[in-house]
Amino acid sequence: MPAADALEEFSFGVYGPFTSVDMRIAASAVVFDLDFKKNFDPDIRARFGDPIVNIPDLHPDLRVKLQVCDSNSDTEIGMRCGLNLFQGQNGYDAIQALVGGYHSAISMPVASLATLFK
Repeated sequence: MPAADALEEFSFGVYGPFTSVDMRIAASAVVFDLDFKKNFDPDIRARFGDPIVNIPDLHPDLRVKLQVCDSNSDTEIGMRCGLNLFQGQNGYDAIQALVGGYHSAISMPVASLATLFK
């Protein structure tokens, strides 16, 4: 059992065609992560300013770790990406939530895969 003062981390996965469609998709994921952290990390807030999206009454112990995986618009790579995120392998920690999909040829198989990791 973690110490009473330990912060709980929620690992959040994001996958998409970051290199094959538009790098602005990857930039959006990074901006989301940074802006979210401005809500609870005073060092990041001091360096980059107030959050764009202010989240009122955020639990003070909540920490979200964003992990980004590139599907490269390829079904096999996207499935491997989802599997790595769900199982916490190949440099990723196991995730508790996943957002992504741009191509239904990838998002549908990844959604089916997700049912195995409830």
